[in-house]
Amino acid sequence: MRFAAGGVGEAGGKIAARLGGMATTGAIGAAAVGAALAAPLSKFSAFQKAMAETSTVMDDKDALPRITREVRALSKEMGVDQVKVANTAWTIFSAGVQDAAKATDVLRTSLKLAVGGSVDAKIAATGIASAVNAYKATALSAADAADIIFKASAIGMASPEAMATTIGRVTPIASQMGVSFAELGAALGALTTVSPSTEEAVTQLRSILVAVQDPSKQAREEAARLGIQFNAAAVKAKGLGGFLNELARNQKFNGDSAAKLF
Repeated sequence: MRFAAGGVGEAGGKIAARLGGMATTGAIGAAAVGAALAAPLSKFSAFQKAMAETSTVMDDKDALPRITREVRALSKEMGVDQVKVANTAWTIFSAGVQDAAKATDVLRTSLKLAVGGSVDAKIAATGIASAVNAYKATALSAADAADIIFKASAIGMASPEAMATTIGRVTPIASQMGVSFAELGAALGALTTVSPSTEEAVTQLRSILVAVQDPSKQAREEAARLGIQFNAAAVKAKGLGGFLNELARNQKFNGDSAAKLF
């Protein structure tokens, strides 16, 4: 009986040891699986959060599944992290581009610029989206908007980043006054050659357009003295460049004229 009991005890010890080993192996395996899943799950969670944030700036919530698919597809096509693409989509919708097709067009163009090393995707999206939204009546494409922004920066002393981040401050009033985006880019590019910064150039141009759109009594009197038409209709008829050139060439224009007009 002692022998039997000893045998059972010995066998039990071996079984217990094996079970302990299996438990240890299972724990290690579970830990490895958990570690392997942690990163993908974390990325998925971050992506879901980014898309949820994007939905908050979308007028049409029903379009979210489509935008989510587009974000994933563009991420794979361009080799850009999904969360970064989703954050860029947020920038585009928050800038006012609410049409899903147009938003996708802006997103694709912005990512192409980023992949090409020209400018950060979100920065590119800021400028392109503001232009596409302001000029939606003219069906300005994302590609054309990007091209104009880069040409404007090449004309003057502005970097593409500076141009993209500031041009949105002047696009709404420019489009309201019938100034094309190409005209706006050319004027802004020229101003950056004489302004201390791109931001200052944008401020100056916006001040000019505001003054012309709603001229003060003093501005109207000075315009009458100069013999010029100083209003939005004149800008639309002559183009922004033509309007400003005519003003600069006016023989009666003097040192006080600018202060009175603008």
